[in-house]
Amino acid sequence: MSNLTKFPNIHRRAVLKVLGGSALATPFIVRAARADAKTITVRDPGGDWRTALTAAFYEPFERESGVRINPTVAEHDPTAMVKSQVDTQNILWDVTFLTAAAQAALPIERYYESLDTSGSDMAEIVPEARQSHWMGLSVYATVFAFNTEVFAAAKPKGWSDFWDVTAFPGRRAMRRHPTDTFEPALLADGVDPAHLFPLDIDRALKKLDQIKASVDVWWTGGAQSTLLLKSSEVDLAVVWNGRAQSAIDDGAPYSLIWDRAVWGMDGMCIPKGTANLEQARAFIKFCSNAQRQAEFAKRIAYGPVNPKAFDHIDPARAKLLPTNPEHFKTMVYQDPKGWGPAKDKAVEAFDAWIIKT
Repeated sequence: MSNLTKFPNIHRRAVLKVLGGSALATPFIVRAARADAKTITVRDPGGDWRTALTAAFYEPFERESGVRINPTVAEHDPTAMVKSQVDTQNILWDVTFLTAAAQAALPIERYYESLDTSGSDMAEIVPEARQSHWMGLSVYATVFAFNTEVFAAAKPKGWSDFWDVTAFPGRRAMRRHPTDTFEPALLADGVDPAHLFPLDIDRALKKLDQIKASVDVWWTGGAQSTLLLKSSEVDLAVVWNGRAQSAIDDGAPYSLIWDRAVWGMDGMCIPKGTANLEQARAFIKFCSNAQRQAEFAKRIAYGPVNPKAFDHIDPARAKLLPTNPEHFKTMVYQDPKGWGPAKDKAVEAFDAWIIKT
């Protein structure tokens, strides 16, 4: 069942605009930052993400602005680190990547700087990605990947099959975090996508109890999940689509199940108190450009939030993105408003569960 018309604050017209694309974008040139060239530190997810970010955003921004990007990697969900840095005013990052669900876990005005949302590029991105203290960069999906050589005959079709260790035996991998783990568990347990939030934490953990002994790898970062597939170390995995597609592009024998995949947006924030505020704002604004987002999508299979990026993406590549209408019509929205108030409790409950024998 499509959840397209039920996403909070997301108008059908805006979503369809993302899926289709339109006229050619004008490249955005950062001029304000040239006068005071500095280095800004950007915390990113590393791995294939880093490779794509470097080609699409980091190097072009350095050339056009004179500001050097110093990329660094940390925990994939760095909200606790953002909170610690701001609370102690020991700011290590000028910009950090955070999903919409993760950034909603902290009070935005206390922990994040406001963004510069002016200009034509910013005006082009979908409203849900253009917020006062957070800008979405890409649409991702948590999907079910399976090895097509292991399951050449009978193929899994949905989340319930991931839990069916009798019909689909094999090595399994899941994320060691409640986000992107609780949602598949609840969907596999029959929860209606329209009623996925607020999260039923107890029900999710009971469903995970059924599969825990059969999960061989609890991955902690996207780069690790890609390597699991590239090496065929696991046969079935709950994984982010872009990380899985990178392995597939390199010849890994996997297929992705999009039915009721869980989609969300990854984006950027500026920790409150950075000494390089204007440069950080300029960098995030630069990333709203359609052509730059198209270059990113060419290198890692995440959908752009600027609809005009599709004018620069090959149709064959666009079909692999979460924003493909055939994928999107059955996917489930990872509501930031649902995760924000539940995150701390969910993390505490999951961490206690994962170490319990």
